Amino acid sequence: MKLQIIGFEDIIFTNIENTLLIIENQKLFSKVILSLSNYIDNISIDDEIIILDNLDNIVKGNQINLILDPIHFNFNDRFLLTKIYSKISQSIINQQDIYEVFNTYISSLNNIIINELNDFNFNFSANYDLSIISYLKCLNVKVEDIKNKSIFDKILDCIDLYSEILPNQVFIFVCLLQYLDDKQIEEINKYICYKKVCCLFIENEYNRSKNFKKYIIDNEFCE
Repeated sequence: MKLQIIGFEDIIFTNIENTLLIIENQKLFSKVILSLSNYIDNISIDDEIIILDNLDNIVKGNQINLILDPIHFNFNDRFLLTKIYSKISQSIINQQDIYEVFNTYISSLNNIIINELNDFNFNFSANYDLSIISYLKCLNVKVEDIKNKSIFDKILDCIDLYSEILPNQVFIFVCLLQYLDDKQIEEINKYICYKKVCCLFIENEYNRSKNFKKYIIDNEFCE
C-alpha cells in the first residue's frame, strides 16, 4: 500500500512489516487526519491525499478502517454487521442440507403464525419469505463487546474480527501507541504480521523506535 501526501515522499506500508508515520507539525497532522477521514467517508477526494494499492489503483474508502478512538471502537457498526450477516448467510446457502433445514424451520414458524392469525376476524398481510439475513436481524445477532476489556485486548479483537470478515481491509491507527507499553506494542506488531493485516500507525510524536519502519515529517516539514 502507498499513502501519498502532496509535497512529501510516498509512505509505503505492507502486511509483512509495521510502518509508523510521525507528523510532528500539529497543523499538518490535523490536516492529514481530517483529509483521511473525508477520504474514507467519500466526502471529498482531492489530490492532497490518496491511498494506492500495490498496482497503483486507488483504494476505496470502504476498504480502509481509520481508528481514531480505540477506547470506544464499535464492533457492531452497520457496515461490519452487514458483512458478518452476509458471510453467515452465504455459508448456510452453500451447505444444501443445512439450508433445507433452515427453510423447513422457517416454514414451521410461518404455519404457527398463520394459524394464530386465522383466529382473528381480520385479514392480514405478511412477508413469509424470511431470508437468513432477516432472521439474523430478528435475533439481533451482534459481536459481544465486553466493556471492561483493556485497549490492548480490544485492538487484538479488532484485528481478529476484521482479518476474518474483511481480510483485505486496511488499518490506519491514529495516536494508538500512547495507550500501550513497549511489550504491548511488540505483541500487537507481531499479531498484525501474523494475521497479514496491512496497517499504518500515525502519531504526532513518538520516541520509541522499536519494531517500526519509520517516516518522520518534522516541524519544518522535512522528512
